[in-house]
Amino acid sequence: PKQPATKKEPSTGPAVSRLAVGDRVGLIVSDRGSSGSSSDSGPKGQLGIVRYLGYTEFSQGLWAGVELDTPTGKNNGSLNGKVYFTCEPNRGVFVKPKHLQRLSSPSPATPAVEPKAPVRLQR
Repeated sequence: PKQPATKKEPSTGPAVSRLAVGDRVGLIVSDRGSSGSSSDSGPKGQLGIVRYLGYTEFSQGLWAGVELDTPTGKNNGSLNGKVYFTCEPNRGVFVKPKHLQRLSSPSPATPAVEPKAPVRLQR
């Protein structure tokens, strides 16, 4: 008898555990000409900064939102009406973390992303 399919848990392998928001990365997957909605692709060889790392509404699994150095991306950090991070138009791309190579980490003296408004912590 067939067993019901189980939901596959996201990878927590070395590529995922090495990445953090604010890391400088290089994309190591080539663009396959997709529409940009939930493609696991980006402009190969481009450099950028991880601005989002987590789950999304557009596809299962763990995704990294990267702000590219050049306007060769596919979005502005939002997709299908949901804002995951903010950047200039055509500088954002979403890729699987396994397709990123970490080049450096952010300096502990400077935050990876500066808040736009003061953050009040709730107790």
